Amino acid sequence: MDSDRDSRTILIIDDESGIRMLLKTFLERVGYKVLQAADGLQGVEVFTANAAAIDCCIVDMTMPKMDGLEVCEAIRRHSPDSAVLICSGFPDDRIDHFVAGPGRSAFVQKPFQFSTLITTLQEILI
Repeated sequence: MDSDRDSRTILIIDDESGIRMLLKTFLERVGYKVLQAADGLQGVEVFTANAAAIDCCIVDMTMPKMDGLEVCEAIRRHSPDSAVLICSGFPDDRIDHFVAGPGRSAFVQKPFQFSTLITTLQEILI
């Protein structure tokens, strides 16, 4: 395990429980602490309650109650310096606009390799 990862907390916001559990297991295995949210609204609530402890949010784009971009914008309004990693299987120009904007953010196309996820996380957690 990497000692830097041991002190990092990742919030996974995805409505698919299987994906959340897979990501949680993988991220914990490589040393991250993980929080989870089952939809966009819950994701914003978990982030708001734990913002000081969360180093990065992994956000799915297609979710009920709030879509991923709405979640990302809410996170940025609350904490402009927060790192956000958007994941989606569908192209969306709004993602490109968000990632190109201010703040630490990136996009990973689903399906992705875990090595790609870790590399991208490391890039935005600097």
